[in-house]
Amino acid sequence: MKSLVFHLALIGFVLSPLTTAHASPPPLDRRHGSAPFEHDHPHPHPAAKQLAAADLDAGEPRTVRTIYFTPKDRSYNSQAVTQIKKDLRKAQAFFAEQMQVHGYGNKTFRFETDAQGEPLVHRVDGQRPESYYFLNGVLQGFHAEEVEKAMSDLSEDIYDENIYVFYSDLSVESPNVTGYRRSKRGGDVDYPFTNYRDLEWQTLAHELGHAFGLGHDFRDRAYIMSYGPGLNQLSACSAQFLSAHPYFDSAIPLEDVSPPRISILSPTRYPPGSSTISIQLKISHSVELHQVIVKNGIDVVTWQELDGKDATVTFDYDGFFASTGFRSLPDVVAHPIFIEVIDTKGNMTSREFRHGEKSPHLITTLQEEPLPPGVHLWPKVLFSPDGKTLVSFGEQITLWDVATLTRTAIFYAHDYWVGSVSFSPDGKTLASTGIYDKAIKLFDVVAHRHIATLRHSNTILKVSFSPDGKTLASGNTDEITLWDVATRTKTATLDPPAGHSAWDNRIDLLSFSPDGSILAAASPTSTIALWDMATRTRIKRFPNEHQIVALSFSPDGSILASGQAGGDVYLWDVKGQKQQIGGCDHAGEISSVVFSPNQDFFVTAGTDGEVFLWDTDTQETVAILAQISPVAAVSFSPTQNIMVSSEEGSQLFLWDMSEWLGGSPPTLPKTSGGADNPVIVQTLSEQTADSSDDSSDDSSVNVRATSDLTADTAYEVTEAKLKHGVGVALYLSSTYEYEPSIESIPEAVTVSGIPGVTVFGWGRLSDRRLIVDIGFSGDLDSDAVLTFTVAADAIADYDGPPFSAQIPVTASQENALTPNFPNPFNPETYISYQLAEPSEVTLTIYALNGQVVRHLVQAHQAAGAHEAYWDGRSAFGQPVASGVYFYRLTAGDFTATRKMLIQK
Repeated sequence: MKSLVFHLALIGFVLSPLTTAHASPPPLDRRHGSAPFEHDHPHPHPAAKQLAAADLDAGEPRTVRTIYFTPKDRSYNSQAVTQIKKDLRKAQAFFAEQMQVHGYGNKTFRFETDAQGEPLVHRVDGQRPESYYFLNGVLQGFHAEEVEKAMSDLSEDIYDENIYVFYSDLSVESPNVTGYRRSKRGGDVDYPFTNYRDLEWQTLAHELGHAFGLGHDFRDRAYIMSYGPGLNQLSACSAQFLSAHPYFDSAIPLEDVSPPRISILSPTRYPPGSSTISIQLKISHSVELHQVIVKNGIDVVTWQELDGKDATVTFDYDGFFASTGFRSLPDVVAHPIFIEVIDTKGNMTSREFRHGEKSPHLITTLQEEPLPPGVHLWPKVLFSPDGKTLVSFGEQITLWDVATLTRTAIFYAHDYWVGSVSFSPDGKTLASTGIYDKAIKLFDVVAHRHIATLRHSNTILKVSFSPDGKTLASGNTDEITLWDVATRTKTATLDPPAGHSAWDNRIDLLSFSPDGSILAAASPTSTIALWDMATRTRIKRFPNEHQIVALSFSPDGSILASGQAGGDVYLWDVKGQKQQIGGCDHAGEISSVVFSPNQDFFVTAGTDGEVFLWDTDTQETVAILAQISPVAAVSFSPTQNIMVSSEEGSQLFLWDMSEWLGGSPPTLPKTSGGADNPVIVQTLSEQTADSSDDSSDDSSVNVRATSDLTADTAYEVTEAKLKHGVGVALYLSSTYEYEPSIESIPEAVTVSGIPGVTVFGWGRLSDRRLIVDIGFSGDLDSDAVLTFTVAADAIADYDGPPFSAQIPVTASQENALTPNFPNPFNPETYISYQLAEPSEVTLTIYALNGQVVRHLVQAHQAAGAHEAYWDGRSAFGQPVASGVYFYRLTAGDFTATRKMLIQK
């Protein structure tokens, strides 16, 4: 039981199936929380005429089930139930009539009925007053135990394979009506109302459309998925979608299949002044394709019918948003394009590609390590104090030489996502932490080697060198620890900023003042604390309204900037220890705040894909530098007029800031994007410092080196990851380029070395960069090597022997539980594990308090590599909150537990 259980869990209730109920609907202008309806009482549609149940082709056994809920202080209303039943029949008839209009027969959904064939409405009597459940339009009081008890007559399988419509009868203005799809198996509709006379079948049909998986379609205001005056039509796009839906065709299976591969072939940036852009996609699947739908984030833009297992789709996009009033590309700086692909078995997969205008201030882009399809990571960035090195970190740590814009080293140093890095003042040493590591890793930036590991008893979230380089501060889950860099030992701990709970005491952010006299730290509970480093005492606390996600000192140390999750930026007078002296509103959620080297400006970046430049004195916007995707971090070069920003999807952007900072434009080499820089392949041994807090039992650190063709991945490839699917980048040296038509050349790329490896396809991302998608359906008995061969005719102006490159693959030979991927994640992740022999297996998700969140696996499984999927939902189907969770594997006598993080 999922979303239904969520609603019923809000109440201590009694559930009983009835053919009656009472309610009152929301005003029409509150539907789905979007633009208001443009009608009062539309004329009845022909579909409103009753059709006999025998005349309808309903998709049994998938069923729409209806619940009517009244709080304890609301009276039952039979007239509401009567209206609900009428609306169910009208909505059912509407879909049947419209599907027939579009040539699919009178297919429609099935609703639950009683013995007389009447619509069945389940009555839920709340045991508490309305104020307990609904306060200021917000549902209150979630209690999972009550839900499980009350819904004991319904199994999870029954819930999974049905759609639930939940009518709530309220006395006050109600929240918006919403509908959403859980999967092709089922969905939910929330329909709060205050007057049963306002209930309308069009509203129900619209939200059921969302529960089926239909999006808004404003191309014609008569479409049921629009907000127009008639709402009496189903678009051809929607009808074709439903023709392959299990609720409209009982022959459609409920089992899921692996998703198709969706890649973009056209550029994502367009020239300034463009009025339209052409977008081209490549879609490949293991089953027959049915339809592709293109959306601009809100509206359906276009769609195409598909057939076969491979398709190339081309369409034009002009930036028109029917629902918002945007009329052209320049109206917004970034355009999210959502691609939905549906196959003939009713499976739907979506992918987002963001497009934006080329900025005259953008110097070039660098591409981080390639990621598997569907994986979204946010690499962060930082310039070294001497400006010679740029570090980007996410899944791994990458060092870039700024003078040549080439990668010089890649460190796979942590088991999980890299949480924080800091350069020593001379730029020769880099400290890093992993999200779940209880350790700090130190690297020699010049020699590209690991030199020490500092251990702590708790997870380390943040690390920062002091300006004199003698002290290293680490923010932990319970305190701030100070380390002596020379001896690599702990020297002191500082009291947490709040002290009320473990959550209050987490140190998520750390920043030294430029002179090293003050250390600032922030906890998740909106508290900034300042410590005097001479006396090591807390001297000031600055309260914030929301969670603090960014912290930065001005170059002279007089101002401290804090960025809040809600988008506000506050400026604090540090020397005068005063409260807020200024601020600004970024508009989107903040991810990074930094000052320019001359302190005249500060920059904010956020999830809206925009980088704002602000005047420090006036807090007025000076410029907006738009990126396409959400921005993870920004950093200024201390020696040139360069700013770097990183976006979701692993791209780094270098910006010319000389227009605002003064001086000469930066001097950088011409590059096609940095992604074509070949990388080194060699493993460097790890050296361990002689320290009681030091340990060398972690995995080796990998760096990669040059040849005519090199193969690279975003992580070390294991058997389990290979079975999930891996994206491999093949880089040509600067002497060669791939043929522009390589994607249509048969056997342009072949893979050998491991039987059972399948090449799903390849895509030419630039002149010298090719991404190859591969998977694996066999089993490895020992470690092996994959060899990638590029045919001579796939390389432009070349007639020599084929090029080849190799990737090692590590076999899983013992019981093992590997880190989930991606991690952190939102909303889904995969957990891989290896069984040495056939075993009874349980794989369970736990919350921090030890409560079971979800049983993913409870079965007898064969030996070999396995993978479990988690959609980030509880056993009741509700999305779980952001935070740390544990997953435990038990296989026979073997037990292993790991941590993972949901970030929303």
